[in-house]
Amino acid sequence: MIKNRTGLQSCKHNNLLLEEEIDFCIRKGFKVFEILFDGFWPWDIKSPLRQRIKEISQQKDLTLQVHGPIERREPWEEVLKETLEFTSEIGSKLITLHPQMKDIDIYGNIFSLAEEEGIFIGLENYKEGQIIHSPSDMEKICHFFSDYSNMGITFDPGHANLLTHPVTYLKSLAGNVKILNVHLHDNSGEVDNHLPLGQGNINFSELISFLKSINYEGNFIIEHWHDNLVSADYFSSLWRKVII
Repeated sequence: MIKNRTGLQSCKHNNLLLEEEIDFCIRKGFKVFEILFDGFWPWDIKSPLRQRIKEISQQKDLTLQVHGPIERREPWEEVLKETLEFTSEIGSKLITLHPQMKDIDIYGNIFSLAEEEGIFIGLENYKEGQIIHSPSDMEKICHFFSDYSNMGITFDPGHANLLTHPVTYLKSLAGNVKILNVHLHDNSGEVDNHLPLGQGNINFSELISFLKSINYEGNFIIEHWHDNLVSADYFSSLWRKVII
């Protein structure tokens, strides 16, 4: 069932505690939850809460994923190590990160540490003018880390849509690197405003068809909280039409 691979992401704008967000996710029948460090840091979540999150996920058969900090703070390598430690302690096996070419030496060390823990790292395509955004940028950095078996990408069609056709973007990468994770939100190709699915111009049916053609087996994370259930229903409906 596609719902078992579709999940929600934490959000700093919903006035909910992290545990409340996870509870909402579980009550609505989702099996995946991604913790996004936006407005808070890995060290803000102390050991007792980390343990509770891990126990809840195990009891409820909930897959946990982690999205590294949006804000940058130095020393950046230590922030990434803290993120990796958090990921390991809650029992998650996937981190999404926004890479920068200037951090190549740092990321090599992080990939090695993550590999020892059995944790995969998905490098996410970002929006124009920031970090790694174009297909050629992604190809370069993925090629640099290609020796690491735990390296892949988190594909964000919303970010890709600000540059080019999302499936065209994805096709340029799919044969060269493993797709570990997909973020879901919509826009009209001008602003990264994380709209509910169907409110922008992204052709999600085409995206689903292409992902099916390459046997994508990862998860789909809805990257907005407002109307997240609307997006989940929209995506499930498209999935049934395309796949069946």
